[in-house]
Amino acid sequence: MTAVFFWFSQASYISYITPTLRDMGATATFIGLVGGVYGFVQFLVRIPLGIIADRFYLHKKIIIVGTLVASFSSLGIFFVFEPAGFLVFRALAGAGATTWMFYYVTYASYFGNKKTTNATSIMNSAHSGGVLAGLLFVGIAASFLNVRYALLLATAAGIIAFIISLSVKPPQKPAESLNLRKLLNVFTNKHLIVVSFLALTVRMMSTATNQQFTPDLAKNLGAGKFNLALSNMIFTGVLVITAIFAGKYLIAKFGNKKLLCTGFILFAIYAIGIVFSENLFVLFIFQTIGGVGEGLTFPILAGLSIAEFPHEKRASAIGVFSAIYGLGMTLGPIFMGYIIDSFGYISAFASMSAVSLLAFLVSLIFIKKNKK
Repeated sequence: MTAVFFWFSQASYISYITPTLRDMGATATFIGLVGGVYGFVQFLVRIPLGIIADRFYLHKKIIIVGTLVASFSSLGIFFVFEPAGFLVFRALAGAGATTWMFYYVTYASYFGNKKTTNATSIMNSAHSGGVLAGLLFVGIAASFLNVRYALLLATAAGIIAFIISLSVKPPQKPAESLNLRKLLNVFTNKHLIVVSFLALTVRMMSTATNQQFTPDLAKNLGAGKFNLALSNMIFTGVLVITAIFAGKYLIAKFGNKKLLCTGFILFAIYAIGIVFSENLFVLFIFQTIGGVGEGLTFPILAGLSIAEFPHEKRASAIGVFSAIYGLGMTLGPIFMGYIIDSFGYISAFASMSAVSLLAFLVSLIFIKKNKK
């Protein structure tokens, strides 16, 4: 439940960031910067934080601090409701999101090594469920209140997450602390690097499209406050359902490689198709396709990132994984914002489709068939 309320606080208002900044007169390039700074902070912080957690066994304390940071970030935007406020406090939200990797490590520690992808798929579903609940309640609130005041719901959710996090069971403490040399060996693991860069493409596409500029397309098609949230809810809801089925049934039946390749193909279709949507109904159909694409890719990649490591190295491994995909969350919105301002929406979304096809080829070549 901590994960659900944490992500309610973190992401419940993302549907309104781009339309609100547009109303404030911000350019697509600046909007991309707001989206990018969220990932850039994660890129900077996650690797050293993972090393510190593994060395000093701080997983639970970091989770607790992260819930407070999530709450303060939405509260900060409420008080500084202007472009600069969005930039500064989305950076703070990025710092809060940095702690998310410790949810994966902690929850996976309750399972055996052979079920890490299943465990991370379930945890990813909790993440998406929190986002979905947040989008629903904030979407309803925004329909009756100013979007600014709906941010207070996100703040309250962060406080609830903090209270629940106090009772989280930490992973079992290793018999001996790892030395720095052993931890640094994690960084040279070829499997981890490939999986991390595939996750980079997923987050690059998802952040740049669904979170950042798909709401712009929806607004241009006449979406009001609730339909803006509904668009994101469809994407996230389908993602949750897909991740659950992947974790419980699909991975065992088809294997990771087939699911990853399918997911990247669907994401490519989504990215190129949604920009040509002529009405909200068609846009919602492509949101569904995109949700399936992410649900088949990111949860599996998160599980694969730690599957080959013992528990005492997993925070470091997922720190590398998270830092690299955080770079994707930085580059995606900034790159896409620049392309939109320079060449238009079609070129920008087509570039994301090309990125997904490249990830499909990498998965086809480098992901092993027997990684279930």
